[in-house]
Amino acid sequence: MKKLFIIFAILFSINAVQAYEYDAVVQDGLMDGQRAGYNISKSEWSRSLKPGDVIFLKRTTKGSGGYTEMEFRGDWMDTDTTYEFFDVDKLIGYNGHSLKFYELYFNGKNIVKTELPPREVQKYFPDVQLIKVSDFKDNKIEVTKPWLQKKTFMLVNDTDRDFYKYQFEKYKVNELIRGVFEAKKPQTFKFSHFGSRDAMFPVLEIKVKNSF
Repeated sequence: MKKLFIIFAILFSINAVQAYEYDAVVQDGLMDGQRAGYNISKSEWSRSLKPGDVIFLKRTTKGSGGYTEMEFRGDWMDTDTTYEFFDVDKLIGYNGHSLKFYELYFNGKNIVKTELPPREVQKYFPDVQLIKVSDFKDNKIEVTKPWLQKKTFMLVNDTDRDFYKYQFEKYKVNELIRGVFEAKKPQTFKFSHFGSRDAMFPVLEIKVKNSF
């Protein structure tokens, strides 16, 4: 019995070492101070700044949620996103306060966006279980993970609710995508506005149970 316990402990410790490993496409984000090109006629984005492209410079706002702004010919345009990455010739944006993903475009005057539905988001996170906000009942939901294995989940918002400055309580991993979290054992995750229990900022509660 003691030997069996040691084996279980080793398995669990190995399981707990690594945080979620994002797909290379998602990891290769457009960073503060970097440039991106946009071909208006083809509606295509590029890192390589091709001839004829409209050239944008990215900056991240300070002290207001870390939103992205894009500069073109001296004008700064809001994207309403907090992180962006390239998918071939597409620019995908994520808003860490609304928990939504968008495809970004330039219409000649402004940066505009189209919201991606969960089924489109899933292809960037093939091994992650998406938890839709619309599936919560009274702000609570139960999900399962395999016994003695960790599992990665991601909150995605398919409603009109806002989660400005929300974060997971007692979850120390600084994930690239705010809605991503890993469960290594059965536990309850609370997604809150700085731990507030004010009715104006309802807490999302996710109970993770083992499946056998």
